[in-house]
Amino acid sequence: MNLIVCLDDNGGMMFGGRRQTRDRLVNRHILEMTKGHLVMTEGSAKMFRALPEELEKDGVSAEDTEALRRMAEQIRVEPDPLSAAGPGDFVFDEDMPPGRFADRIRTLVICRWNRVYPADLWFDLDLPGPWTRRSVQNITGSSHDPVTIEVYE
Repeated sequence: MNLIVCLDDNGGMMFGGRRQTRDRLVNRHILEMTKGHLVMTEGSAKMFRALPEELEKDGVSAEDTEALRRMAEQIRVEPDPLSAAGPGDFVFDEDMPPGRFADRIRTLVICRWNRVYPADLWFDLDLPGPWTRRSVQNITGSSHDPVTIEVYE
């Protein structure tokens, strides 16, 4: 599987059963990178499905928001996306430490907030582990600048 996670500087993923933060442009980046071929929980899918309307309010063109809407409609919802994912699937994981699935992860995409947030759920993979960092890209988010996108294979 191809795993996508968002982490704070300490490897935090969630706090109090909620995501630490979110960023519309990071979510757009993820949708466009995967063409909407994502597996995730219902809670995460709601965030991605609301994205086109949010971006439209931000002034993104109708053509772009319609393309994003079509991508968001392709999201597959699973109660346990890490268990349900096949070899080529992209999984967006916000709420399950992925360590027990390490042997199934082919590509790992980490979106780093470059901040520290309160956390009580942590990313539990040691990096680089069996993966090699292939790319690092800083993007400007809607509420975070920069967000660092690291890709490991």
